[in-house]
Amino acid sequence: MGKLFKLKKWLTISEAANHLSIIFGEQVSDADVLRLGLDGQLTLSVDFVNHATVKTGKWIPRNQSKNLMELERAMGKSNEHLDYPIWVSDEKIFSISGIWDLTMIGGERLDVENRYQHLVGGVEVTLINIDGAFVKGAENLICQLQECFDDNEHSGSDNYYPAGGLPDDSVLVVRTSALSEFESQINTDENATEKPLSTTERTSLLTILAALCDYSKIKYRERGAAAQIARLTEASGAPVSEDTISKALKKIPNAIKDRMK
Repeated sequence: MGKLFKLKKWLTISEAANHLSIIFGEQVSDADVLRLGLDGQLTLSVDFVNHATVKTGKWIPRNQSKNLMELERAMGKSNEHLDYPIWVSDEKIFSISGIWDLTMIGGERLDVENRYQHLVGGVEVTLINIDGAFVKGAENLICQLQECFDDNEHSGSDNYYPAGGLPDDSVLVVRTSALSEFESQINTDENATEKPLSTTERTSLLTILAALCDYSKIKYRERGAAAQIARLTEASGAPVSEDTISKALKKIPNAIKDRMK
């Protein structure tokens, strides 16, 4: 991990793709980074360069919204079987700036999906989310993005409505802390799924060890061979104990015998 990476708080999508390409030793594209975000494996964020207008609020169970239930009954609708929550905004309008995380539950998810489809030559996303777009700040503060009917930023809260997506002048980014967390999770998953050596693999490695000993004129059957190899591992910077090497050397004769069957 480079020194500059440790100093940065966030990277652009392209920079994040380049970083992951280096870490994983394989090509990672901008589209791959967006897909990881859409699949919930990597937290994506947004930089509100010119600020953004929002309202705070909270999600509540649908059956706790008396006004909504009365409206649906008046319209002849019966949605009692729908248990998903609804968003209830506070009245106050205020401005936010800087880096905020995407919740990926509203219009912001559709924005990311549309950008992903564009990069992979897919289809245009025509879906809309009537709840608007949401971002998350410190201490899990959820904000609903707002737009103004007449572009007058000094208008009252009644002149605002939920934005369908992210502002055009915002930039998708990835926090370096989110990248580090993602890398750690990948490494943990790989270690958890690592399988022990099979008998065939173990036999092959012991046969290779015997061949290297012969090439280096180390008589692995004699005393002192383990000490010689231990000194070589120390010189390479990855020391292995003499006892561990001795146990491996004792298994060589049977491994060669199995290999020659």
